Amino acid sequence: MAARRGLSIAGTGLAAWESARAVCAHARGTPADLEVYPAFTPTKVQPMAAPGHALFSYEGVPIWREDALALLARALQSRLESKS
Repeated sequence: MAARRGLSIAGTGLAAWESARAVCAHARGTPADLEVYPAFTPTKVQPMAAPGHALFSYEGVPIWREDALALLARALQSRLESKS
């Protein structure tokens, strides 16, 4: 029931999650991934900022570094293969 109302799935709004899935599904040959990371609270909370957004700051790098590097490697490989 909560999912139908769009309240949350693992702390992420259902509408946003479905939208991201749709973008990844229609990437037209471009490598795309959808990762839902666990809730994140930085050690230093910035005033007027949503704490979860700090996942993509320097404090969150250890969490997503390998995923980002793997995605970039696949994207570069895909681009090289399309040029040959």
